[in-house]
Amino acid sequence: MSESLKKIKTGVKPFFRPRNGRIIFGVCAAFANRYGFDNTLTRAVYVIGTLLSGILPGLLIYGVLWLFIPQEPLSSKSIDVDFEVVEEN
Repeated sequence: MSESLKKIKTGVKPFFRPRNGRIIFGVCAAFANRYGFDNTLTRAVYVIGTLLSGILPGLLIYGVLWLFIPQEPLSSKSIDVDFEVVEEN
């Protein structure tokens, strides 16, 4: 089932760590894509929260989320490539 059909059927975007547009493991990008926030703003809020919490709790939370949020599956659209034969004169 395609992502657009899942969105129509459930009314909610799937929650995946994206394969593109991520900096480390895609946890912040997953939240930004799911809830429609700006990626940069989401990352900034996470970094500030991590620094204010004493660094270790923020890193542990990031690691746990990285383990439990699935990575975006490969779609057939991203791997289909149409080749055009060009003849040289």
